[in-house]
Amino acid sequence: SLTGENVYTMCDYGDELVLGIHEGKLRRLNKRRNIVSDFNASDVHYSIIRDVKCYDDLIWVGTQRGVYVIDERLNDIQHIEHDAMCSYSLSDNQIGRIYRDREGGMWIGTNLGGVNYLPQKGMTFMRYVPLTKPNTITSKRIREMAEDEQGNIWIGTEDSGINIFNPQSGQFSTLGKGALSSENTLSLIAMSGQIWVGYFKQGLDLIAQSGHGVRHYSAAALGLNDASIYALCHDSEGRVWLGNGWG
Repeated sequence: SLTGENVYTMCDYGDELVLGIHEGKLRRLNKRRNIVSDFNASDVHYSIIRDVKCYDDLIWVGTQRGVYVIDERLNDIQHIEHDAMCSYSLSDNQIGRIYRDREGGMWIGTNLGGVNYLPQKGMTFMRYVPLTKPNTITSKRIREMAEDEQGNIWIGTEDSGINIFNPQSGQFSTLGKGALSSENTLSLIAMSGQIWVGYFKQGLDLIAQSGHGVRHYSAAALGLNDASIYALCHDSEGRVWLGNGWG
């Protein structure tokens, strides 16, 4: 049973849903039989799970102790964590978000260490952290990531608006004060040439992928009783679902 459980994050895993319980276990829900059970992953349980993503046959779990990659076919769990002696390791163990781009590269957003990029084949991370030189990422605190139709990676931050990474140039551009309704982003998705961005207490912006023109929607305009948009999801029928702080 999930009664009394705080389901913080989840992902689709074939006949099951993978559930990350806040300050609890990594669990699975069989969608047809409605049966809940625990993963055989003692190291992952109670590691403060913040994100789960299911890619191919692997389950990627972002926690406050780094990333765990679960391969049930091989009965294997790989633990990826920060190593202070290795500049190519994960920059920070407090994981906020995991995202896979169209080329199969993994983007790991952290709470205090910016963004880490892992190419499809390899275990050497490229770190993107704030630097004094221009065209670099402007925040260490990452909330969400999405890839647009041109292959640019849009990165929503907690305190510095949106950073846009151009993989061709290897440089970042920034949308912040003046351009956006807030610099405290909570959610972000890319859809049909537009970037949807939800904010803390500031409603929603729709940003044109080209030109970056912004249309703002307040909580009242969206018919919501709370202006914090914590979650955005577009479904297979093209609809966008919004999750806010108070339903």
